[in-house]
Amino acid sequence: MTEETGTNNGAIWAVVEVMGHRSYAGQVTEVARFGSTMIQVVVPETTTREGFVKLFASSALYAITPVTEAQAREFAGSIIQTDQVYGTTLGYKTAVRMAPRFELPMMLECSAEDDEDDDNAEVDDGVPF
Repeated sequence: MTEETGTNNGAIWAVVEVMGHRSYAGQVTEVARFGSTMIQVVVPETTTREGFVKLFASSALYAITPVTEAQAREFAGSIIQTDQVYGTTLGYKTAVRMAPRFELPMMLECSAEDDEDDDNAEVDDGVPF
């Protein structure tokens, strides 16, 4: 690797595109975690947010574009971290409290009278179903 796109520890500066139409830029390495090989992206800090680390399964990977460090830092500055709540700025308990809540739809109420009306409406014509 060249001095501009890589370092001596195997990391390269790159833009990584993953499932969900998300892109991250930073130092990219291949790491063994959780019993499989994963892609680790160390996104550098910017003037508006702290740096963070993302791990991706190789099956979630769409593309890796090697770039210079300056290009990666510029791109990282444009990243809007939509899942920042799960980063280091908030604790786990706060993140769980802020997670969206899902409610089941209301069931329609049915009375016994409705059931009786349906039974009386049936006609036995000798044909099953």
